[in-house]
Amino acid sequence: MQIAIIGADERTPALKRCLMESGIGIIEITEQNIRQLMQCQIIVLPLRALEEDGRIRGSRVK
Repeated sequence: MQIAIIGADERTPALKRCLMESGIGIIEITEQNIRQLMQCQIIVLPLRALEEDGRIRGSRVK
């Protein structure tokens, strides 16, 4: 299973660590690799996912 993590809030590092320790593959999505979302079964967004300009909070991805 692949899980994509986009953006960040305070829980993101802890979630990433727990998932990786469980052997789950993590893909951190950026503008450069956004096409990798198609390989993921789960997409994790920060709470309050969008900034006012439409970017995903904590990233440069729109």
